[in-house]
Amino acid sequence: MPNTKTNRYMVLSLCSLVLLSGCMHAQEAQRDPRFVVPTDWTASVASEPDLEIIEGLRGLFQDELVDQVTQQALTNNFDIRIALLRLEEAGYQTAIVGGSRLPVVHAGATGGRVGSAGDNGGTRSQYELRLDASWELDVWGRLAALRDAAEADEAAQASDVLALLESVVAQAIQRWFDLIAAEKLMAISSRKLASFSDTADLIVRRYQMGIGDFSDADAARTDQSLAEAELANRTEARRQASRELSVLSGSYPNPRLVTRAEFPTPRRSIPADLPSDVLRSRPDVEAAYQRIVAADKRMKASHRELFPAIRLTAAGGQSSSELSQLTQSGATFWSLLGGVSQPLFQGNRLRNAYEQSGVRARRAYEEYSRIALNAFAEVEQALSQSESLALEAEKRADALELAERVYEKGLKDYENGLLDVLTLLQAKRRVFELEDRLVIVQRQRLQNRVRLALALGKGV
Repeated sequence: MPNTKTNRYMVLSLCSLVLLSGCMHAQEAQRDPRFVVPTDWTASVASEPDLEIIEGLRGLFQDELVDQVTQQALTNNFDIRIALLRLEEAGYQTAIVGGSRLPVVHAGATGGRVGSAGDNGGTRSQYELRLDASWELDVWGRLAALRDAAEADEAAQASDVLALLESVVAQAIQRWFDLIAAEKLMAISSRKLASFSDTADLIVRRYQMGIGDFSDADAARTDQSLAEAELANRTEARRQASRELSVLSGSYPNPRLVTRAEFPTPRRSIPADLPSDVLRSRPDVEAAYQRIVAADKRMKASHRELFPAIRLTAAGGQSSSELSQLTQSGATFWSLLGGVSQPLFQGNRLRNAYEQSGVRARRAYEEYSRIALNAFAEVEQALSQSESLALEAEKRADALELAERVYEKGLKDYENGLLDVLTLLQAKRRVFELEDRLVIVQRQRLQNRVRLALALGKGV
């Protein structure tokens, strides 16, 4: 006799779940982060009316060598290759999850000897061909939610690939600038070594003419030795920059990449759109948003696990006592069954799984807010540095021009006996220091331009 209390509990559970299905659902994914997004950037944007506005990292510089470097990186970078394979894998996963909404059909064949007990017992042959089908009716949308979650995962993976493409292109351009800067600094050290060597020779000649003190040559020789050490260090730095660019481009670390000791001229400016546009233009932010969507859909699917499952099963086939007559046998059988199953007690496993999915959805939103905040910080920093680096480059170029004048006058005064050698050497060191710093600032300015385009999500 059926248990009346158990039946009553089952009916009440089914009714309550149906009623709750209209009010219990996963939260909708929201794109606004957990902080106030300003209507404009706080960092001032330097005006560059002489530059043409263009989108894309590769469009910042009209330079054939930059194009070659970025194209090689896009083609051969191993991180990109791995990411594309992950995206392909995510596509198959989406197809697998989507296929769970379709019926499952199995075909089978059996054969053997069947025996029976009793006075008339004996054995006989039995062969059977059959098709079995099962299908879960997605009444509550659980399977659809899982499919949507997989699609969101795939969309997030696609955005991750776009973010990686932009990052690799930006790194390739910046590594190229590192290589040019290393070569320019190495050339400055070579000139510095030659200059201090010439100064030491000049002091010796003046001493031989009875002018000056031979001990002055020691000061010049000191600077010459320091220049030799610096040249050795910068030569290795140039090799290292070449190796890093080679590895980024998917090639064996080559210490002797061919370059030129000149920076490309920036011919493109970057439009700084409204801050809210960053939430849609940056692929890493979009990937984080898609993960919110996926988490919300899984939360919905987890909630629907609490609902009764409705399944249909069907079977059909033929049977025969003779294998040769199996396909021609008239003994055809079929069945069609429907069933409803409702979890009653599982130690709160399903309820805890639902609560856990809610925590994951909230965590995805917090991670999205963190990524968005970092994106805004990168834009603000790049905008601020854009103006400060431009001003620094201008002032250091002016300072270098003045320092060269001071040195040229000091050299004449020294030759006329009006200036001591220590003051002359100090003036010369000042010129080379300013040359070094100007190269570094020029590199930083170009790299910051790339960094700004990357932060704004301007694409490849």
